[in-house]
Amino acid sequence: MESVIADIKGILIIDEAYANLVVDSWDAIPIAQNGNTVLLRSMTKDYSLTGIRLGYAIASPHIIPDLSMYQPDWSVNSFAQEAGIAVLNDSEYLEKARDIINTNKDYLTTNLINLGFPVPNSNANFLLVDTGDGLDWRNKLLTKGIVVRDCASFGIPDYIRVGIRTLDDCKTLIKTIKEIMKE
Repeated sequence: MESVIADIKGILIIDEAYANLVVDSWDAIPIAQNGNTVLLRSMTKDYSLTGIRLGYAIASPHIIPDLSMYQPDWSVNSFAQEAGIAVLNDSEYLEKARDIINTNKDYLTTNLINLGFPVPNSNANFLLVDTGDGLDWRNKLLTKGIVVRDCASFGIPDYIRVGIRTLDDCKTLIKTIKEIMKE
């Protein structure tokens, strides 16, 4: 990876919005500190701060002044700042969140495969599920009050993207899929 990055003439921006929720995530910080790479991370995703815009960039010192030119004057409101400080004081949260995500992801993966849906291995906090027709399954689930994303815009229209939620939510999803399959 480092040799590829070294050949890039401009600035490479890597979106690591979900990196802190992945077990055994690769460490890109040394690459960002020593080259023309910017890592973007999202505290909103890390700490489930729905509705709050809070993130940060990691880059080498020579890139930071260039980034600052594009930063709005009031880029982080005071509420988001306070929320950010509060979540950073809970040093165990991310580890617990990763454990819950992996447990619930294993539950979903096993059950979806048992129902006949191919599920590629995922290190993220979501699954891609081959339903044969992502839009159709999205619409069927939506009529039952469950929101998933069809993956046509990703170039894989047979798939839906399922976020890993609470175990109760995962059980509800499986139950609902079984009901739809019986219809």
